[in-house]
Amino acid sequence: MTWLEIDETPSTQDEAVRLLLDPADETDVVFARHQTGGKGRFGRTWYSVRGESLAMSLILRGAADHPRPWLFGMHAAVVTAKLVGCRVRWPNDLTWEGRKLGGILTELRPDATGRVVPVVGIGINVGPSSLPSEVRETATTLADAGRAVDPRGLGRDLAAMILQGSWPETWSDLAAGWGEVDDTPGKAYTTVAGERMTAVRVGDDGRLEGLIDGRPAAVMAAESLFGADAGHTASPK
Repeated sequence: MTWLEIDETPSTQDEAVRLLLDPADETDVVFARHQTGGKGRFGRTWYSVRGESLAMSLILRGAADHPRPWLFGMHAAVVTAKLVGCRVRWPNDLTWEGRKLGGILTELRPDATGRVVPVVGIGINVGPSSLPSEVRETATTLADAGRAVDPRGLGRDLAAMILQGSWPETWSDLAAGWGEVDDTPGKAYTTVAGERMTAVRVGDDGRLEGLIDGRPAAVMAAESLFGADAGHTASPK
């Protein structure tokens, strides 16, 4: 595992994407002690406090051109949830007692040879400082959950488990592990079309299955993560 540690950066994702374009670079992990412009899905910002947040990105070169790249972010969410003792909410939120503890952002980016590589960003609120008032009701920290951890140590443990462990090839490789920590059923999602969808379960290939006005509906994880079909993309409400 090749680890690059940065004191401060706007985004570990952007740093990782830059390194991907260097054919001589072999970095697997970009870790920042402070991230000033972190991002979530759909361009959302990610709140971060120096020394109290885990911010890192994993460059999964071994998964280049994989037919189901969304599985790697979901896999990272499951590994993280089991390590820190939290739960996961489709497609890749980390939760504690219903509030958001962290999240995973998967982006597909070309390397120097044109192969498409998943870059998986992991952000976790470590604490112990209080979160700002605008997110306090919906977000939490590991300190609030009774876990005192060092972001760097946690990052190294997570990176090793994800990079050196077995990677899922299909949803069946991930389904049982996801089910053990799933916090999705009953959650309300809003589609880009403005429809309210109530989650029922996470089904085959990691798709979200739910109900819209009592009618069965489904959203593929790929659509939510990568915007493959904006008309069906769903986000938690």
